[in-house]
Amino acid sequence: MKGFTKALALCLSCAMLSVAGCSAATGSAINGEIPSEIAMTIPEVAENDYTISVDERIFSDEQRSSARTVELMLSFANPCVTLSELCENADFSVACTVLSVSDTIKNGVPYTKYDVQIDDVLYGDLNIGDKISVIRLGGFKTLQDEVDAFNNGMKFSDIPAEEWASTIIEERPLLIGYPVEGKRLVLFLSKVAEDDDFKGAFYTVNEYEGVFSYNEDADTYQRKLPDGQPNDFESVAYDELKRSCLELQAEEI
Repeated sequence: MKGFTKALALCLSCAMLSVAGCSAATGSAINGEIPSEIAMTIPEVAENDYTISVDERIFSDEQRSSARTVELMLSFANPCVTLSELCENADFSVACTVLSVSDTIKNGVPYTKYDVQIDDVLYGDLNIGDKISVIRLGGFKTLQDEVDAFNNGMKFSDIPAEEWASTIIEERPLLIGYPVEGKRLVLFLSKVAEDDDFKGAFYTVNEYEGVFSYNEDADTYQRKLPDGQPNDFESVAYDELKRSCLELQAEEI
């Protein structure tokens, strides 16, 4: 399989994706009093189901564990390192619990869809109890998917064509893993465009920069960024994170 590994490196492992996201901004949370009209706002409780359906791909645990993993190297036009940058460029921020996780593919690129139920709203026009779908880059696909999308079968000539459908490739940024059912998250989100195949769903701002995962042992939310990249929120209490968002909203009034 050395030929496959070499071809895979040429075809995939050096992929550089430019993701539009945050505009240039500086500073983190703003200190100061929160106007009462914001501080006293309680999100409406509802149970609207805004989840979307996708063409789900099913892979067994054995296939996942044996997949050839490729790390996607992301390049953001404008990084969102600080909370002010996230709040400025995310239309919504919610605390939520993961309900389900599934794999799908768009234009030969694997994505992970996870449906979540909103537990609290930091800001944005969503309600507690709403169910939404979140789309993130990365996941699993077959070599057949790769060849069908990019017409590059000659690069994998060392693998019999009849094995392409059973040869699994995993592509994901940062290699930080996937959400699991029951996982608690804080997400900074933007609505998917109407002309997108995933319309009705939400993207996280700058992929992993807009994702905070709950650490039960520390009782804090943590954000994983690549080594060497500034990270204002390696670990933060939820109340502090929410208050900082409210302070930033107050500054805009």
